[in-house]
Amino acid sequence: MRALYSVFLFAMLCAACSPRHVTVKPCAENTQPAAQTSAETTDPGMTLLNGVEAFEASGIQVILKRTPGKPVTAAALYIKGGSWNLDATNAGVESMALDLVASGGSVSLPREEMKVALNLMGTNFAAFTQREYSGFALKTIAKNWDASFAIFEDVILHPAFPTDELELERTRQLEFLKGLTEDADRFVMVLAQDLLFAGHAFANRQWGTLEFVGSYSRETLVDYFTSLLTKERLLLVVVGDVTREDLEAKVAGGLGGLPTGTYQAPVAAPFSPAQPHALAAFEADTPTSYLVAMFKAPAPGDVDYPAMLVALELLKMRLFEKIRTKLDLSYAVSAGLAESPSNYGYLYLTSTYPSLALNQIFDEVETMQDWLVNGADLDRMRNEYLTKSTMGLQSQTAQREMLARYELLYGDWRLAGSSLSAVRAVTPADVRRVMQTYVSNLQLGYYGAAS
Repeated sequence: MRALYSVFLFAMLCAACSPRHVTVKPCAENTQPAAQTSAETTDPGMTLLNGVEAFEASGIQVILKRTPGKPVTAAALYIKGGSWNLDATNAGVESMALDLVASGGSVSLPREEMKVALNLMGTNFAAFTQREYSGFALKTIAKNWDASFAIFEDVILHPAFPTDELELERTRQLEFLKGLTEDADRFVMVLAQDLLFAGHAFANRQWGTLEFVGSYSRETLVDYFTSLLTKERLLLVVVGDVTREDLEAKVAGGLGGLPTGTYQAPVAAPFSPAQPHALAAFEADTPTSYLVAMFKAPAPGDVDYPAMLVALELLKMRLFEKIRTKLDLSYAVSAGLAESPSNYGYLYLTSTYPSLALNQIFDEVETMQDWLVNGADLDRMRNEYLTKSTMGLQSQTAQREMLARYELLYGDWRLAGSSLSAVRAVTPADVRRVMQTYVSNLQLGYYGAAS
């Protein structure tokens, strides 16, 4: 396999996906949104907020959803900043540091003893890193909450950072980076994101680079992790049969002893791709080609975000029906919207006929830019989305994640209560408007044969 990285303008995208702003009188049956059905009468977001309270515990921001009688408790300590904490010289340090903390035990509890204790209690404890934030997640049986949270706090506050575990983490991270170009699905996203986020903080990936991951010392990781542990950076979210008084007491005896710090939340500065339409290609001898086209999109909390979400969900449905089912040009075709302060939408395709399939995607985009979508189609998609969203909020972990996302990405956890109501309010005219406004200036990643 040989790499062929190139970035150049391509007129086909300009012609096919520039905003159209064409005024076309639609057929009468397309002008009215379909009536809401009984499936839409309850917003799961409102149910999610039952029993939720937010408060400060010893200077740390806390969101608690009490669920009396539930057998599982899910908690997470979020560290704000994500890629904004990094630069070109230390990308990867946060991921390595947090993984090492979670797997390495504490000063008083060696890692093997920690693993045995967690397994006996049925407790999961792991680190996570994302573009916007990172942290540690805990899930346990309710009766083992006290003992599990004690280990959780002890490991975070007094990590052992064992050298042999560091080398294992380094090896895993280096092997991941070395194999990145072999993972077509992941690497095609990298190609498109490199174009979209050139010069932006999100260009600093949490997984880092071969050069820097191979060089981080134990002291570097210790110092970096210590710098993250300040109260102003932290958000603790708990969903389970836990009282506020219990949580306040636990934090006061542990995390509450951390320094306050001087963290300032990053401002999601506007970002612009280097070129209006661009392509980054990686040549690989594979029978199937992979393509991802990304474009700037409204961020969570923006007035256009619900309409963009609905528009791309509807586009995804149309692409599947046409390109996958009717024309059989692709096994996997999709569209979607990310959830980030510096946000983007995407079009995705795998095909042995990439040019033909891509043209069909552009045809569907043009149609949605020029015409009002059918109200019945919009209603069907909305019901499917609402059902999926409702089912996705059944677990304690899913509820914990949603509360955290709305606080960290939307700016207020209470907005989760109206999220699906906003989806219901989107009209066919809203769909056409956001398709015209945002689906342009595509940054396209391609992975496959040169031909």
